[in-house]
Amino acid sequence: MATSLLHMPAEIVELIAGHLGLSDLRSLRFACRDVNAKVTASRRFEGFCVHKNVELRKSNMEELGDRLCKPGVQKHLEHLTITGVLIVTKGLERIIREKTKPANLEDPCGMRRDMIGNRSNPQRVAASQSEVKDAESQLSDFKGEIHTVDTERTAGHDSIALADLFQTIKTHCKAAGLKSLTLDLVVRREQTTVLSPALGAPFRQVWETAQHVLSVSLQAWHRSAIRIERLDVFSETEACGVQAYTLAALQNQIDFKNLFGLRALSLSISNRILPLSASEQIRNADADEERLDRLSIMRENEQLYANAQQSHAALREERMRLLNDPDNTTGLADWLRRTTSLEELSIRNYWVLNSFDTSAPAHASRKALVGYLAETAPLPNLRSLILRSADIEIGALLTLLRNSPRLKSLAMRDVTLNASNGQSWRTAFAHITSHGAELTDVYFDNLFEETEWQHSYLTCFTPGTEPGYSIGSGEDGSARLRRLGLVHWDFCMPSANGVNAFELHRREDVLRSIEYQLNPQYIAGSVQNSMWLEQRRRNHGPLG
Repeated sequence: MATSLLHMPAEIVELIAGHLGLSDLRSLRFACRDVNAKVTASRRFEGFCVHKNVELRKSNMEELGDRLCKPGVQKHLEHLTITGVLIVTKGLERIIREKTKPANLEDPCGMRRDMIGNRSNPQRVAASQSEVKDAESQLSDFKGEIHTVDTERTAGHDSIALADLFQTIKTHCKAAGLKSLTLDLVVRREQTTVLSPALGAPFRQVWETAQHVLSVSLQAWHRSAIRIERLDVFSETEACGVQAYTLAALQNQIDFKNLFGLRALSLSISNRILPLSASEQIRNADADEERLDRLSIMRENEQLYANAQQSHAALREERMRLLNDPDNTTGLADWLRRTTSLEELSIRNYWVLNSFDTSAPAHASRKALVGYLAETAPLPNLRSLILRSADIEIGALLTLLRNSPRLKSLAMRDVTLNASNGQSWRTAFAHITSHGAELTDVYFDNLFEETEWQHSYLTCFTPGTEPGYSIGSGEDGSARLRRLGLVHWDFCMPSANGVNAFELHRREDVLRSIEYQLNPQYIAGSVQNSMWLEQRRRNHGPLG
C-alpha cells in the first residue's frame, strides 16, 4: 500500500528533497501546508534558498538581486556570504615561461607545512603544448577579469551593487533583513579550483583584498540600513583577517551606530600590516615570481648593500611610527562601544605582521588590542566570549570579564596570558570559577602563562577535590569522572602534550574544585612549543 507524503517522517521527506532540483522543490512546496513545512525545513531547501554565496562582483550581485525580485523560493533568504576573489596570474605566467606546471594542483606553491613548520618543496612537471596554450588563454581571461574588477573598485560600483542587493533583501525577502552575513575570501590561480588564502597567494595581497571586502560590506550595510543580526569577518578563513586600523579609518566614513541589529560578531583581527623590507619582499613574494638573486647582486656592488642598510634603518623608524599609531588598537573598541546590544563576541587575534628585529614592540602591541578593548568598551549585554590566538594581560582579561556581568560562556584557545603586577592566571581562574561570576559554559585549550621572567608554560588542568590530584591518580579515569558527576565532560582531548584542555556545560561543574599546574616540560623554546607555534601559524596566519 502506498504511503502518503503527509504521513512520512520528516527525515524521509528530507531524503526525497535531497534529490530534487530547485523547480521541483518549488512545485512540491505548493502541495499543501504540511508538506511545505517539511520541505522548507530540509537542508536541500536551505542550500538553495536560505543560504546564498555571492562573489563581490557587480554582475554577480545584480544577478542575485534580480532573482530575489521574482516570485519564488528565493524570498526565504536569511544567510548571505560575500566572497572576495583574489586573482593571481603568476602561476600561469610561469607555466608559459618555463613550460612546466605544478605537480600538485591542490598546493601549487608548496605552502603546506608539516607539524613542525617545514614547507614542502613544490614539485613541477613538464607541461604539454596544449596545456601551455590553455594557460595563455586563461591568463588572457584573468587579465580581463582583473581589469573589470579594478574598474568597478575605482568607480565604487561594487559597493553600490551590494547596497542595492541589501535593499532588495529588505524589500522582497520575508525576514526583511539577514540573520547572518559572512565575509569570505578565496584565491584563483593556474588551472585549479579555488584555493584558501593560506595556499594560494602571499599574505599581503590576501589582507589587502580582505580590507576591501570589509570596507565595501560595511559601507553598503550603512547605506542600506538593513538589519543584520550576526556578522562573521573571516573568522574561519585560514590565514586571513582585517586590521584594527581599517576599522578606525572606516569611522570617518560611516556611523557604526547605524549598523542595525548586530547581536553577534566574529572576526579575525590584527593591528597594522607593516612595510616590507627588501629581504621580506623577497621572502613574501609569490612562489612563482621570477626574481633575481639579490645576495649575488649585493656582493657585486657594495654601494647597493650600503643603501640597503640605510633604507633598513629608515624603514625601522617608519615601522615604529606606524605601530605606535593609536588607531592600531582603538578601531575595534570604538566600534563595540557603539554596539551595546552585542551578545556574542569572537576574536581571533593575529600577531603583528612583519615585526622588527626585536620582538618587544610587537609583543606590546599584541597585548594592547584586547587590553584597550577591556578598558574602553564595556559590554553589558555580552553572553558569549571566544578568544583565539591572542596575547592578553591577565589584568585586562579580568577587566573584560567584570565589565560583562551577564557573561555565560567563555572559550579561550591558543591564548598566551601575560602575568604582571603580581597577577597570575590563578587570579583570573579563581574569578571564573567563583560564585561572583555567572559562567555556565567554559572551554580552555592550549593556554600558556608567560611569567614576569618571560618564560611561557602550558597550563594543565586537574579536576577534582584535592589540589594537584590528577584525573588518572589513584583510580581509573572514567570511574573518577563518574564519581565526580562529570561523565559528560569531554576532558581528555588528544594533544601532543597531554591533558591541556577541558570543557564544562553546567554551572555546578564550573563551581567544582578545579586545579591547574604549569607544565615545566613544555616551555617556550622546546620542541613541543615549536610544534604548537606551527599549529597556531597554520590555523591563524603569519606570526610576524
